[in-house]
Amino acid sequence: MKALKRLGKRKALFWRDWSIEHVFRGITVLYENEAKTDICFVHELGGNAFDTWTVSNGGSMWPRDFLPSPKHFPNSRIMTFGYDSDLTDSTTLMTMESCAQSLLRGVNEVRNSDEARNRPLLFVCHSLGGLITRKAMELLPIMASYTNIELAKCGLLFLATPHLGSKSADWPKAMLAAAE
Repeated sequence: MKALKRLGKRKALFWRDWSIEHVFRGITVLYENEAKTDICFVHELGGNAFDTWTVSNGGSMWPRDFLPSPKHFPNSRIMTFGYDSDLTDSTTLMTMESCAQSLLRGVNEVRNSDEARNRPLLFVCHSLGGLITRKAMELLPIMASYTNIELAKCGLLFLATPHLGSKSADWPKAMLAAAE
């Protein structure tokens, strides 16, 4: 409850049969049924692995509640990746590279069978999540320990990713908050 209040979330968004904490870090598998494809969602700046993909008025999380339907992606493993994205929090220590390595480590651990290693892997990335995933793809060829992810089998879908930066980002404010 304290985490939801601190993050300004409504009690109505509690997940049925889920244990929720406020950090949402690492990989969480949302759905898996005879998977032929892996889909990993990576959230934006200031978001988290669940709320970013959740309809605010109904509480439905579209990757979990709608994608697995027989109409869309019934044979997919759907997962979400969480990382510390609050740049206004002075305790945030993660860099873009450490977030990218954490993403690779998490996905590598989940894709731990021959069958999983051979499936396509699609990353659906929002905003900063796209920059982190792009960095992960840059690191992948030079990181020998992530043998369960093959670059040629990865696809990336970018949603509002600021590849050339963002004029609306308030970097001075974020830097002042980090300095406090």
